[in-house]
Amino acid sequence: MSNVPTLGINVPSVAELWRLLHLERAKAKTQSNGRYSRRHALTCDDLERHLAGEITLAFTVLCCQRALFAVLDVDALFPELLSVIRTAVLAIAGGELSAAIFCTNGSDAGRGKVIVTFTELVAASDARKLIRHLCRRVRASEPAQDLQRSALCAYPQEKSGGVVRVLGRNVSRCGPVECAFSLDGEPGLSHMRPLTPAKLAGMVATSMPELRIWAQRLLETPWTRAEGTHRHFGHLVALARESIRIYGRTRGSRFYNASVDRIKANSPELSLPSQKTKDQRNVLDHARERAWELASKKPSSWDAPELSMRKGMPRGVARLCNALVSFVREKGLRPSCFGIDYERIAVLIDSSKSTAYRWVQRAEEYGIVVIHDRGSKHTKGVPGQCTRLGLVCRGQTQEQVRAAGASRESNPSCLKRKRQTAHAR
Repeated sequence: MSNVPTLGINVPSVAELWRLLHLERAKAKTQSNGRYSRRHALTCDDLERHLAGEITLAFTVLCCQRALFAVLDVDALFPELLSVIRTAVLAIAGGELSAAIFCTNGSDAGRGKVIVTFTELVAASDARKLIRHLCRRVRASEPAQDLQRSALCAYPQEKSGGVVRVLGRNVSRCGPVECAFSLDGEPGLSHMRPLTPAKLAGMVATSMPELRIWAQRLLETPWTRAEGTHRHFGHLVALARESIRIYGRTRGSRFYNASVDRIKANSPELSLPSQKTKDQRNVLDHARERAWELASKKPSSWDAPELSMRKGMPRGVARLCNALVSFVREKGLRPSCFGIDYERIAVLIDSSKSTAYRWVQRAEEYGIVVIHDRGSKHTKGVPGQCTRLGLVCRGQTQEQVRAAGASRESNPSCLKRKRQTAHAR
């Protein structure tokens, strides 16, 4: 059931919003004919007109790599997702985080925003980790399974942080003047208790695991007997490896056991006898230790390419391969198909972009990588696509990696993204 208020307009005062969002340190962009202008200084008079719906402003989220506030922007199913967001917030940090948040409705019934406030400017990395963690939990929920990736955006983004419209109205969409309310649906901002930088840092340090979406879904979705013990064991090994990747073995062991306990509490069907063998044991009890031992012995499900077997390989290709292996493992990506741009590759191997491009071509010639897609440049109105590569791991051939990339391309979400890009063009 939605908590979005349906009656009345609860617009904060200029002074209240100015203080909560630290707008004295922000720049603004003014919307005109559906497009935003260059950044300019923001005044209280501008903000008053914005809140009244006379003009439409978007505010910068960062100032000198410090965050003024953080935002989860929801472009679809906001009323349905609001209870999911509230549950996720309480799971992350309880009432302290909930009290630092206010929500707004959007330009239409499906849109809305969740704004996290701070007592002062905070480290951009901490704000980014918090809001991305919330975004991942929401995206992993059942109501968000069919949601397009672009329908959930977290700010601050990378580099400049981006700009966000908060309250006011979207004139180009003929939207209403938007209201502010709590996660519980309480109108106004009387509930607000912004987070201190120390409290935010503590939340990030203790409860912000960079879990990938698939791992978050394993934690959130009940496991069933019909899936089979073999598949359950594979999930446990994957969770153990993810725990080691994020925390290392010592802290990872604690996180892994807590995750298994959470899954057990969320999966009562696993306590029933097996449908096939009538085994009454819960797989989470008798397999968790074996799964952890296997993951500890082999923290990765794949082995890096064997470079010593490639005679005459240039040192630049070897350096590129080692850099890509480290990148894929650090980010927890699929080695058979991952996206990266040449600017990032150049940074990884300490070279120019042209050199990075040349070494990637040579690496494919030597059978070290597969170039699935060379990417495309950003053009007006059409976002660019990064290059998609695949590592030829030990025991694999380039043909196998190409096939894995092709199956990845047939994924419905990938096809949907390609159709959207083609339509934009």
